[in-house]
Amino acid sequence: MKKKASPDLEDDLRPEYDFGALRLVARGPGRKRPAELTVHLAPDVAEMFPDSEAVNEALRFLVRITRKELAPQSGTERLEEMERRSRISSALGLLSAEQRHCIELAFFEGLTHTQIAERLQAPLRTVKSRFLLGMNKLRQALRA
Repeated sequence: MKKKASPDLEDDLRPEYDFGALRLVARGPGRKRPAELTVHLAPDVAEMFPDSEAVNEALRFLVRITRKELAPQSGTERLEEMERRSRISSALGLLSAEQRHCIELAFFEGLTHTQIAERLQAPLRTVKSRFLLGMNKLRQALRA
């Protein structure tokens, strides 16, 4: 059975204990940071990014690419871009399949040498030498 509060007790609270006038104060380690937007990633996407900075870096990269592709280009700029892509494509054709694969994983998927070694199930030193030799071949081919 619930007791009803008597009207005499309701008025016993002093005005200085009126918590309605208090403002909320943030507590904890995030209190000094400005409000952040929270985005929930699907589990398969979340495992690709170790932290929020990696997500932000990938999104900034996509924004840059999108802006470049959407920016109007003159006929000369388009021709130069086509020529540049053609030179890079033919230079990549000079590499061994292993060298090309290491370079593609590093530049297009953003993997580190360690991650590439794990994915290819190859020793880290092998991956590093393939990458270095491949980059040297690309430099020489693109200078010519």
